[in-house]
Amino acid sequence: MSLELALKEISKTIKSDDGVELQIRPLEYSDENALLSFFKNLPAPELMFFKHRVTDPEVIKGWCGKIDLGTNLPLLAIDNNEIV
Repeated sequence: MSLELALKEISKTIKSDDGVELQIRPLEYSDENALLSFFKNLPAPELMFFKHRVTDPEVIKGWCGKIDLGTNLPLLAIDNNEIV
């Protein structure tokens, strides 16, 4: 499936179970700081479930600096300009 087709099939907004409307979009290079902040705000016990050290700025920099939408399609949920 092409990226363009995949993105067309993904709803651009969804409503969460608690009624919050969220914007869904692919990860962008400019999301680096917001994504790092998101991970740093997670409770420490939840961090053990991630394969990578997601609170390491270099890990997030690598993810945001090498986005290959042809290989992976990392999607973000955004509420009021914040990654949720």
